[in-house]
Amino acid sequence: MVAKRKPNRHRRPHNRRGGSMLRGLARLMRTLAAGMLLAAMALCFIFGYDVVTQCGYFRLRHLEVEGIHALRRSEVLERAGIREDANILSVNLVVARKQLLAHPLVAEVSVRREFPDTIRIDLEEQQPVAVLDLDRRFLVNIHGEIYKEMDAADPSDLPLIRGLSFSDIRLGDQKGSPAFEAVLEILRLGLKNGGILARNHLRAIEVDREIGLTLYTDESVGAVKIGYDQYPRKLAKLEKILAYIHSRKRFSRLESVDLINLNRIVVTPAVLEASEEDSREEV
Repeated sequence: MVAKRKPNRHRRPHNRRGGSMLRGLARLMRTLAAGMLLAAMALCFIFGYDVVTQCGYFRLRHLEVEGIHALRRSEVLERAGIREDANILSVNLVVARKQLLAHPLVAEVSVRREFPDTIRIDLEEQQPVAVLDLDRRFLVNIHGEIYKEMDAADPSDLPLIRGLSFSDIRLGDQKGSPAFEAVLEILRLGLKNGGILARNHLRAIEVDREIGLTLYTDESVGAVKIGYDQYPRKLAKLEKILAYIHSRKRFSRLESVDLINLNRIVVTPAVLEASEEDSREEV
């Protein structure tokens, strides 16, 4: 009896090492090809950028700067890093805006291109509303932000704020102390309503942490003690008092008006000037 031949289970193995090398070589070639393609594209972009940014069609012909008062045009362009003969596509608008915002007199600014040959800068300068005396004097805008130390070139007709400290000042979006916020309310009322609080009349705001604010003006009243609250009502009452005094023609100026308590208003005249005609009218 002949035994059946068993099948050979030990077949010759494939050349796995050679296959792995071929696959690795293929991956390497694909990687090199991709790298070469990227390099070629980068060179094309660089070449294209150079061509476009040096093209005379996009040369800057109109450079418009709006909103400047205290600043000079040349100062704005130097700060922004924009040359009068630049190509508008070579100007980095983001960098130019950041550099302008870093100037202490700039509150807000936009820098934009208008094809094919224009760059427009719309700038909003800081508007000082008062001088804050903190041993050194600083300019304050209507938002209560200190934006620069005062120097000889700054306006001399701003009201002076006395009696505050650095700890009173608002930081970022946080409110300042009650005294500081009260000062801001007075300044805003002056901008809105004018009158005795107008910039050309209000000379100083004195802060007393206990009794509140006292206003000093160059109008017919010297000191106005106005406290901490109800400012619209108190100012309306003050206007009536001044109108009454002027109509009576008895006093050329009041030394002070105390409006801290509206139920007990105290008026102190500076000089009593009753004329002979007034005396006859009273008799």
